[in-house]
Amino acid sequence: MSPSFARVKTFPGGRFGRHVVCEFDLFGKKKQRQILALGHSDTVWPLGTLASMPSARSKAVCGTRRARYESRHCVFIYAMRILRDLETPVAHKVVMQINSDEEVGSESSRALTEKNAKRSQFVLVLEPALGWKAS
Repeated sequence: MSPSFARVKTFPGGRFGRHVVCEFDLFGKKKQRQILALGHSDTVWPLGTLASMPSARSKAVCGTRRARYESRHCVFIYAMRILRDLETPVAHKVVMQINSDEEVGSESSRALTEKNAKRSQFVLVLEPALGWKAS
């Protein structure tokens, strides 16, 4: 296996940080179509929240709402790594896009999302299930 199993590019994201697009290097024939996994890294918490409510770890919960988003990204990356390690042929190119501004209206990521979505056979949205609650 190659040392890197994805090509990573970043794109300007304005005041909320850069957007990230990863194209995974998976086994299979040359791929014409793609699958897009779409997620975001911003949260709904106001600036300064961690000062009054710092991250905490327990058996079931790690940090604030941010952990529930980023864990989905990690699970998806590990799934791609498993496909690569098992040399499983994949019929489509797989791309993951993480936007930095989804919670505030996607002002800088909209064009990038539309471009990648138009190229895609499927879009998988990496959002947590409804009703998730930290206790």
